[in-house]
Amino acid sequence: MNHSFQLMTLATAAALLTSPQLKADESTDTPDKKVPAEIVHCHDGDTCRVVTDSGLWFNARLAGIDAPEVGRYGKAKSDGQPMGSVSKDTLVDLVVKKKNTYVRQVDLDPYNRPVIEIYVADECINNKLLELGLAERYKGKTKRIEKDKYDAAEAKAKANKVGIWGLRNYVSPQDWRREGKK
Repeated sequence: MNHSFQLMTLATAAALLTSPQLKADESTDTPDKKVPAEIVHCHDGDTCRVVTDSGLWFNARLAGIDAPEVGRYGKAKSDGQPMGSVSKDTLVDLVVKKKNTYVRQVDLDPYNRPVIEIYVADECINNKLLELGLAERYKGKTKRIEKDKYDAAEAKAKANKVGIWGLRNYVSPQDWRREGKK
């Protein structure tokens, strides 16, 4: 049996849920739209559970960053990377249950999770984690983010040896995950 699924952006889904009179010919594809949301849980420093004002909930990956891993599946929490718990705890402090929180979907990841930027008021939290040295720039393809701002934030944290950049023998999350699969 062949099933085909049409993927929609978060903004499209939110528009459909909040606009029952939406006509079939009206465009709801607004990729740069920020949607009011609540962050209810952070799995690690770059993955959160989001609930929109319309009640839509989903797990999402933070765009443009790769944070140290908290731990490998099935292993003790202490098996995580250095700064993994600090990155997660800081993200929790910055976003969970905060007012004036918005998300902007920029892509879908290979697992069809929304890839988002989180804003509290007007501050991009993804970029803030880079500034604090609690994540590095994602090395894969990224869409619809201000890459120059992300690069500048990481460069400043590196120059000041903040967070992960002050660690001896720092291993990127990507390399750490690769080693864990061996």
